Parts: sequence; C-alpha cells; structure tokens
Amino acid sequence: MSSRNPFDGPTVFKDAKTFDQGWIPDYTKENEKLPCRDEELKSLTALYRPVIMEWGKTGLNTIIIGKGGVGKTITAKYFGRMFRDAIMSKGIDTVAEYIDCNEHSTRNSILREVLKKFKISTGRGYSDPELMKQLISYIKMNNAYLFLILDECHKLPHDDLLSFLNASITFGSSNVSMSILCVTRSNDWLTFSSERLTSRIQKTYHFGPYKYPECLEILKFRNRLAFSPGTFSEDVLELIAEYSSKKNNNMRHGIEIMRQVALHLDEKGLTEATPEMVRTAAGNTISNYDTELLNLLKNEHEFLLLLAISRYFHNQPKSYITTAEINDEYQVLCEEYHRDPLKFATLKRYIVRLEKLDLLSKKFALPEGKERGRESRYGLLGFSAEVLEDQLTKMMDNIFK
Repeated sequence: MSSRNPFDGPTVFKDAKTFDQGWIPDYTKENEKLPCRDEELKSLTALYRPVIMEWGKTGLNTIIIGKGGVGKTITAKYFGRMFRDAIMSKGIDTVAEYIDCNEHSTRNSILREVLKKFKISTGRGYSDPELMKQLISYIKMNNAYLFLILDECHKLPHDDLLSFLNASITFGSSNVSMSILCVTRSNDWLTFSSERLTSRIQKTYHFGPYKYPECLEILKFRNRLAFSPGTFSEDVLELIAEYSSKKNNNMRHGIEIMRQVALHLDEKGLTEATPEMVRTAAGNTISNYDTELLNLLKNEHEFLLLLAISRYFHNQPKSYITTAEINDEYQVLCEEYHRDPLKFATLKRYIVRLEKLDLLSKKFALPEGKERGRESRYGLLGFSAEVLEDQLTKMMDNIFK
C-alpha cells in the first residue's frame, strides 16, 4: 500500500493564487471588483474614453504616485485590462503590457520586450531609435495600440523615460497609437522628475494611504476570495486592519499577515485564526526590542500596565481590551508585586502614553449588551502577547522579586 501523499489534507485556503504577486482581480466578475479605488478608476475611465471613441488614434501619458502599499500597481494593472478589453472590442490589435523597471531598466530592454509581445523580430545590432521606429511602424501599419505600464519608472534613465513620453512629438501624434501609464513612489518621483518630464504628463494621480475602514474592506475582500468561511473572524480582520492602517499604512503588510496566519493554521491543522496568531505574524518579537522597550517605558507603572495588557491577551482569545479590564488586570499585578496602584484617572493617562508610543491601538465601540453609549477598546500592536508577557515578567521579577 502506498503511503499517503503528504501534500493531501485539509487547508484553509480556498484560492491561494490570490496571494501571487502578479494576481489581479477580474473586473468582469461582480465579486472581484477592486475595492477602495472607485474614484480613481472612474477618473481614469473618463480620461481614456476619448482614446476608445477615436478608435485608438490618440495617446495619453499619466502617472500614479503614492507611498508603498496603497494600491498603485494593482490599480494600474486592473485598469490596463479594462482599457485593453474595451479597445479590442473595436477590433484593434492591442497590447497592454506591464513592465517592472527593476527588471527592464533601459529603453532598449523595454522596447525589445514590447516588440516580442507584438511578435516582431528584434535582431541584434538595432539601436534604440531603430527599435522605436520598428514599433511605431508596426502600430501604424496594423492599426494596433499599445498601453504601456511602467512600474518603478524612476529606475529608468531620465532620457529613456522621456523618449517614451515624447513619442507623439518625435513621430507625430497621428502616427503614435500609444499610451504610457507610469507608476512610482512619491518620494522617488520628487527626486527624479523634471519640468521636461512633468510637462509630457497629462494627469497625475496621487494615491493616499488607506484609512482603517478601507483596510478592513480590502481585507474582507481578500478573505472572501482566498479562504474558507470562518477562517478569519470579524474581530481578527479588524485587528489586522488596525495594524495595517495605524502601524505602517501599508496594505501589503496586512495581506502578508493574513497569508502567514493561514500557513500557520495549515501547518498546525487548525481552521480558525486567533488575535495572538496575528500579533505573532506581525513579526515583532519582543526579544529583539529589549533595549528599545526599556528606553520607551519610563517607570514601574508603565511596565505593570503593559504587562497587564499582554497577560490578558495571552489568556483571552480576544482582539481588544476595555479600560475597565485593563484596570482589573493592573490591580492584580500591583498586588502581586506589592506596589501601590495608581488611581483610575491617573492610570488612563498612562494608557494614553502607551497609545502614543504605538504600543496600543484604540477605537470606540458600543458596549456589549447595551443599546447606547461607547467604550474605549485597545489592541496590542505588532507584538506577540505571549512573548511580551514572558519578557516583561522577567524584567519585573528581576526588579521586584
């Protein structure tokens, strides 16, 4: 009898390919509509509508800039597919090509890659201007269109990028059925750009960081597509959203946390994520931050307060703790270490300090079992409660026991 295939077995993944780096939602499917960039997509659609109405006889240069993890690349690719399908419906041979300028960092490399997509032979010895002429000639003779996405465009030599943006001037707008969509980070573009470049760009899109509600919406979207029902509860997704929006404003980190937690569940044969798994997956093990914590925490009550919160989360499978619960845990620790507890009003000021140090996140919610009012709820940001409790316990034991 053959042994059981080790790759067989249960998994929480429903569609793991949605975590591939090159994955893009399918805009034709209602459940895969790209979330949280509706306004930008509407604007891009309106901007490029004349290109389609004029049967690809015109071109545009646009750029998307913003910090990392704000959806620049996925929006550019998503729109590229929308545009390609719309213009191809007119019977126009269209290539919508995505180029990562980390891999293709010269005009020559990009032109050869694009010419291959049009199935044009590119023998050795052709200069960049000759390759560009080949491309333009093919486009004109075959009533074709090129939509070129240049990601990390600042990696190109300045004049190489300018040559693409200048194509309609160099060869005549009636000959160049081509649009360029550049993508780069704000700081990189600030140091790279020039008046000559910006004057060739018809519209600039500034993508701001996702706020908490948007992070949560994106995580719910990815959860629905990628995982079996029940893998990530609402509370756990809210915790990941808090980490993504408050800790680093980078949505990629939140998605990677989901993936790491899911892999952990499969490894352990489990089916439901917990808040502690999220905190662990966030990657900040407190053993690497001993000195940093000692510098941040000013006195024994801040140590006791953080220890009380970490102990609560280690023992409770919850993503938040209320102010009253913090006080209860703190009172127990003060008795355990023979310290006089602070008054509740003073303790709340210490909680605010931990929040300002980005050790805690805060949100307001309706108290459980009540129809009105609101209570403060705190989460532990980026740290494993178990490791944090262990480390702080050792510190406190060395000082007070």
